[in-house]
Amino acid sequence: MLSKRIVLIDGPQIARLMIRQSVGCRVEETLTVERFDEEFFEG
Repeated sequence: MLSKRIVLIDGPQIARLMIRQSVGCRVEETLTVERFDEEFFEG
């Protein structure tokens, strides 16, 4: 006897999993975040 189970998930959950695994999606826009480099001014 095999003990396997199926877990049902809803639309938002499958969408999150697909995005996390890059299944059926592509990069639309990339955001660059810059921070102030304090070490540049030390010294």
